[in-house]
Amino acid sequence: MKKIIIFLSILVILVPMFGISTLAASDTLTVMKTAVAPIIDGELDESYKLIADSKEDVLIFEVETMTTGLKKQVQVYACWDNDYLYILVKADCNEPHVAYMDNAAEHWIFNAHYLMTAICPEDPTLEKYTGTGEDGGWSWGDLYAAQYMYEYTMIKDSITGDNVIDNHFNSISTKAAYAYDIKSEGGYDCYEQKIPLEQLTTPAVANGVKPEEGSVLGVGFALGFSDVGTGYATKADTVDLSFYFTNKSINNLITLKLESDLAPGEESSVDESSAVSEATSEDASEPTSEDDTSVVASEELSDNSVADTASDDVSDADDKDGFEYWWLVIAGGVAVIAAVAVVIIIKNKKSV
Repeated sequence: MKKIIIFLSILVILVPMFGISTLAASDTLTVMKTAVAPIIDGELDESYKLIADSKEDVLIFEVETMTTGLKKQVQVYACWDNDYLYILVKADCNEPHVAYMDNAAEHWIFNAHYLMTAICPEDPTLEKYTGTGEDGGWSWGDLYAAQYMYEYTMIKDSITGDNVIDNHFNSISTKAAYAYDIKSEGGYDCYEQKIPLEQLTTPAVANGVKPEEGSVLGVGFALGFSDVGTGYATKADTVDLSFYFTNKSINNLITLKLESDLAPGEESSVDESSAVSEATSEDASEPTSEDDTSVVASEELSDNSVADTASDDVSDADDKDGFEYWWLVIAGGVAVIAAVAVVIIIKNKKSV
């Protein structure tokens, strides 16, 4: 009887662990089509669905901690329609908000509060995107020459109040249909983008991303939470969605897959009575040297950094995608226990 009790206890522990590891290890996120296009104003609206949360999906986020006690939760929302991919990244902002670009003083755009975006306009796991460096990474110079990626950083300038964007690989800001806006208020930085899918062309992808069900693209997001001063920092307070930024490994980008549950013929539309916020930005020249103007390489995700992230206070309680999976895990555990209990009862009856 003791052996049976021990066996049941092990099952109760292992079944949830198996469920968690299987779900959290996924590097493909589903983006649902929207019937109503969001207004690009730096605010979250009902068109978006949460696709990733740094507190829930810890295995696809990389966290670096320099300053203890900072709140560093990141939530990524997305949707798409017949023309665009819409992304809104919501991050904790530890007051005061600090963000500015002063290249003459070597205070780079990614040295304080920022969002860096990386996009590969097709399946990032394809062999052609594997570099010659460690873990399939690329040197900055080789990747700049290949132009396989769109990579850029945006900030809400804390001195001027302007939105500023700086292109690193290719030039997203010159796309006629691209738009973005940033708001920093209420303890959060919200970065919103409208990305024209078919305009995401590269030497390897002539026609961009087709806005239809089943299309995929690779993305990564890196965010800064403190001012690291001037120069290239060796330590920072950052949270990255994907492991691309450590060594420019395109294969390590998160894959976004476009899906839809809309009724046939239901189209995305813009509320014309609302004014779309057109973000103002400074002219941003692309880097011309091999000095890496992308985010400083993050350290491997450590137990301490995960614990630090998990202990941060969150005042805004959004619905969590992972919640529904817990019911599956619990139900599976209960089913296993019930099955074993039936076997024990039958065995006891036979012995009597």
